[in-house]
Amino acid sequence: HDIGKPETAKKEKDSARPGGFHISFHGHEKVGAVKAEKILRRMKVSAAEGFNIKVEDIVWLAQNHLLPNSNSTAEMRPNTIKKYFLDNGELGRELMQVALVDAMASLRPDGGMDLDNWKALWKKLEVFKKIGPEKNKRAILSGDEVMKALKIKPGKQVGEILAALTDEQLSGRIQDKPAAIAWLRVRGQF
Repeated sequence: HDIGKPETAKKEKDSARPGGFHISFHGHEKVGAVKAEKILRRMKVSAAEGFNIKVEDIVWLAQNHLLPNSNSTAEMRPNTIKKYFLDNGELGRELMQVALVDAMASLRPDGGMDLDNWKALWKKLEVFKKIGPEKNKRAILSGDEVMKALKIKPGKQVGEILAALTDEQLSGRIQDKPAAIAWLRVRGQF
């Protein structure tokens, strides 16, 4: 997953670090995903008998391995969590595993590990597990139901409303159709 680091390594000034600098690897996940795909296809890894290896899954893991440890996990929308960690549960679990070992191997300047973002995301995933997989997979209302409840026409606004509604659903604040329709009416204009 870190195969792209050599090409992206840059020495940056950092007065907080010993020696006054640190090495950054901005974009290594994208470079690494491209390199990994080329290598895996050249090696014909997906043809390995007795294994269910999907090159596209390995590439996806390499490209997204930083997500669970990013500073944005606190603000991550429930819909984003659903997309990356719930829609394909096994791949989402594998992403969390790769991110955990990656974080454990990356030490802060004081020598400790920084698992705070990973742990925060793990807690959010635990909440989603309590809500139940059936409510994590399907939207409570369809686009037609949203348009009927709000008396609006098809368009971009319906998609925005469905995304906001799905966030409320995944957060556990809305659990059934009557609550969803009431939420729509209280929210009014979007």
